[in-house]
Amino acid sequence: MHTGRDRKNGEGKSRSGFTIAELMVATTLFLVVGGIAMSSVLALMGGSTRLAEYVLMNNTSHRVLETFARDIRMANDVIDHPTKHTLNFTRPNWDDPTVHDTIRYRFVPEERALFRRINEEPERAILNNLEDFELRCFNILRNPTTHRLEVKEVQIDAVMARRIVSTRVSNHIISARFMMRNKRVAE
Repeated sequence: MHTGRDRKNGEGKSRSGFTIAELMVATTLFLVVGGIAMSSVLALMGGSTRLAEYVLMNNTSHRVLETFARDIRMANDVIDHPTKHTLNFTRPNWDDPTVHDTIRYRFVPEERALFRRINEEPERAILNNLEDFELRCFNILRNPTTHRLEVKEVQIDAVMARRIVSTRVSNHIISARFMMRNKRVAE
């Protein structure tokens, strides 16, 4: 049996605290586990950010397609010869069908944006981050045409992409064809 006096002399001495080697091992393990956890969190955040950007592109493109479809389906005249980047046409005004609005869709490659203008109002960008864009017109027989009197269908093709810091979000491709229901065609 040990007495209190024996403890003072070093016999049966209890150890308290950690050695430097134990602290270094614990710190290293903490850093490794923390690094793995942090990289997992960053990967999840990056994935959710890319998903959010893709959803935003998808929602924006659907809104633009709905507007374009509504305009084209109501169109009753193409004003000038369409190009792959510009289309000018008239359609009845939503508030007063006896009045016709002039609508212009124009893609500006340098700005990577599609613009829309109604009558003499300022042009407004309705779709951004376009890598490619093309408007194609077709006649009543569904053959390509650039003659304004023959246009009966309009197809829009676009490729969108967004960048998040240094990562590029996957391309979002839009392609849809719409018929001009109110437009008479030349025979």
